[in-house]
Amino acid sequence: MTSNDGITYKRLKSKNSGSITVSSDNTFYEPYKIPFEEILEVWKYASGIFPEEF
Repeated sequence: MTSNDGITYKRLKSKNSGSITVSSDNTFYEPYKIPFEEILEVWKYASGIFPEEF
């Protein structure tokens, strides 16, 4: 959850000096950076509709 975008589901691509770079599973959307000061919460994905994948 970020202070500007609310709750979004993205994959962590990299940790940078003052931000993280995230990407969507949908390739239509470009990866983007989120400054650390905008991050309010980080959640870890635990399961899905196909639990046998995990």
